[in-house]
Amino acid sequence: RMEKRDTMLERDQELRFCRARRAAIAMDFQNLNPEQCKAALCTDGPLLLLAGAGSGKTTVLIHRVANLIKYGCGADSNEVPDWITEEDLTFLEGYLMNPAPEKKERQERICALNPAAPWSIIAITFTNKAAGELKERLERMLGPQALDVWASTFHSACVRILRRDIEKLGFDRSFTIYDTDDSLRVIKDIVKEQGLDDKMFPPRSILGYISRAKDAMELSGEYMAKCQKDGDLRLIKIARVYQAYEKRLWEANALDFDDIILHTVRLLEAHEDVRSYYQNKFRYVLIDEYQEMDKLYVIELATCFGATMEFLKRGYSYDICINSFPSERLNDGQIKLFFDYFPDMEGRIIVEMVEYTELNKNKWDAKKEEISTHAMKVALDDYSTGNNDDAAVEYFNPHYVKFDRSLITDVNIDKEKQRVISELTDRFGRRGIKIIAEGVETEEELDYIRNNTSIDYVQGYYLARPQ
Repeated sequence: RMEKRDTMLERDQELRFCRARRAAIAMDFQNLNPEQCKAALCTDGPLLLLAGAGSGKTTVLIHRVANLIKYGCGADSNEVPDWITEEDLTFLEGYLMNPAPEKKERQERICALNPAAPWSIIAITFTNKAAGELKERLERMLGPQALDVWASTFHSACVRILRRDIEKLGFDRSFTIYDTDDSLRVIKDIVKEQGLDDKMFPPRSILGYISRAKDAMELSGEYMAKCQKDGDLRLIKIARVYQAYEKRLWEANALDFDDIILHTVRLLEAHEDVRSYYQNKFRYVLIDEYQEMDKLYVIELATCFGATMEFLKRGYSYDICINSFPSERLNDGQIKLFFDYFPDMEGRIIVEMVEYTELNKNKWDAKKEEISTHAMKVALDDYSTGNNDDAAVEYFNPHYVKFDRSLITDVNIDKEKQRVISELTDRFGRRGIKIIAEGVETEEELDYIRNNTSIDYVQGYYLARPQ
């Protein structure tokens, strides 16, 4: 039994204990690289993890869950339990020098601080395959207690919430879920009943309009009112189909995929008792592949999971990151949306989970830390027409802008890319922003950049030019 100590530790002893506790916990995660370990041991407050494909984000998620269950917030808290003694401090500092197996049980007991119950953690990803792998890896690492962690896809988690409380929205708990083919079949019937030409009003296109309306949290009545206000006759006809589709699903006690998210948000926003239940239930929420989320998902998270928010994502970032899959890049709007809903994120961003490939032998100079903190990435498809860049730069106010591979490849022979680089370097240069190029692979590209642009860094290394 843990009893309150008779004498308090001195302040310097408390600081020593916190340092030793963090170091002892980190010893359980020696298989991680320094940046992965930093992420796994971060437990206090929101965290946005920016990293490239294959850099170990899911591995970090698994280890974060293990850390939360075993040690709670012990790794990054300055709190010292009132039962910790000088003998415990001496033991823990000695354990760092000699982590013998017989000392492990006491080390874990001393280092644990408010450990999280498995059922208070929810880990979400975006495909059934990924969710299955996540569950398997959690069970291998944690044993049977991993079964109590909510590890699922976003839609599966929402279905679980709806099965419990959807009656508050008028549906029966035994609702049916329509897939895309089911939805298209209903739309086709309605188009035929309303005498519409399916070539002028393709059912798949109509379903797309309905899906976008639901993403905007517009039920059929709200969507019709908006279309009537705009006076667009074509959209009014689509809104009538939406109204009939909504009625048909209601009568069948059915939800489509968009409804699963939409009605979960409606349920949580309208019913304080349901919202409070989940806010109290979950202490930690971990999201894998944040770039897959749209506004409705983030609203739901902000509404439902009012506790600690934890995010893992791949791709586009205004901090340094490596991205092998431009199509999976996070866009400016998603980043801004994240910070709009979670404004206390400042300072809680972990980056550089994979190392850079050295292009040349110049050492990365003293600017490295500043670059990794203030860089913003620029991609050809976003910026070739001048879209978004001024707004993004205005919002993030970066010290550096990074051009990725899509903009650099073959720049020495591609006239359009030469024009784009010239335009962008001029625009950013007028703001006093330094420019980084990443993805340079040939000497020809390097020579072109050195001789024809004002780009300052290549692969994070300062680009020296003859005086």
